[in-house]
Amino acid sequence: MPLNAHQSDPAPKAEPGFTLLELIIAVTLLTLFVVPIGQALNDARIRSIRYTQARQVKSLAQQKLHDRINFILEEDEGDFEEEGHPSWGWIIDPPQPRSQGEQVVLEYTITVEVPFQLENGGSNSALSTEGSSYQYTTWTFPNEAWYEEQEYLFDNGMESLLYGNPDYYNEALPTANTGAGR
Repeated sequence: MPLNAHQSDPAPKAEPGFTLLELIIAVTLLTLFVVPIGQALNDARIRSIRYTQARQVKSLAQQKLHDRINFILEEDEGDFEEEGHPSWGWIIDPPQPRSQGEQVVLEYTITVEVPFQLENGGSNSALSTEGSSYQYTTWTFPNEAWYEEQEYLFDNGMESLLYGNPDYYNEALPTANTGAGR
């Protein structure tokens, strides 16, 4: 018997492939890096949707306020059904005169109510069922139509932002001057 016949093979040859330990480490590392990246992408998508919605609300609010200021729109409240958003509502407060000396500036404010959250109000839920509101305020010089409307209101016995309550003037003036309350 030859000497090397009794000796066993020095080491079994490894088969090609990965060991179980290598696979577990690879899957763990993948999970540690892929899951946070997926969550960050989802958060970015939600922020993008909210930003787009907020820009759309702001744009529609500015459009309605512009139409009301320029007497294109007569109503002071309504919805955005014509614009494709029937569940969105808006209210324009009566203009508030702000003056410095003899110059009059009107402050208009519109409030838009939407059935979703515009900003992250502390809730991490992407599908929040709470609605929110958006207010937009602008100042403008009154145009000739606004002055005519104020004069018409006052002359017909209604309160005017510019001239006030005609009853106040009628009570304070002698009966001969009742029509000249301004």
